[in-house]
Amino acid sequence: ATGGAASAYSNCFTFSVSAPPPQLTSISPTSAPPSIFTMTLNGTGFQNGTGLKVHVTGPATDSTAPPVTFISSTQITAQLDMRGGPGSFQIQVINPDGRASNFLPFTITALVPPTLVSPANGTSFAAGTTAATLQWSAVSGASGYDVEVARGSCGGTFFAGISTTITSFTVSGLTNGQTYHWRVRSIATGGAASAYSNCFTFSVR
Repeated sequence: ATGGAASAYSNCFTFSVSAPPPQLTSISPTSAPPSIFTMTLNGTGFQNGTGLKVHVTGPATDSTAPPVTFISSTQITAQLDMRGGPGSFQIQVINPDGRASNFLPFTITALVPPTLVSPANGTSFAAGTTAATLQWSAVSGASGYDVEVARGSCGGTFFAGISTTITSFTVSGLTNGQTYHWRVRSIATGGAASAYSNCFTFSVR
């Protein structure tokens, strides 16, 4: 009052300043074959803590809570299990306080078939040849390969086959006067398969 008398204080109001939400600026890789791989996420405002996580959206995911490693407030890594197959996906970071970043897109590409290397298409082996080693190229993201050898036509009467983790297969039991057709497909860790390669033929005179 004019004479200096004072009332009691009013009740108190509070306010706070919240940390801004995390912001994603880049991710690497932005595409990968169906596989388990480590993605690096760059940005700002990442917080260390047990609640730090990433969220992946898309047609199908095999990992709902990918393991996350905090590097700094501007970088984290996440181990993604994307063996479910190809498609377009998005990823975001969620801090322990529940605040979420923007999404950034990435792509899981279709697993491609190998390229057949040798014997060259149309190779004719000398009479009496009983075995031949088939070779093909390695495929990124493949953990193995299915090999199929047939007689009569590509994918015709089954003659021999194998599932293998290497890029060659020796087929035995060949006989004179026969033509053989062979093809290979790639297999991812989770079992997803590519289409078969084109067929090569070889024969024994």
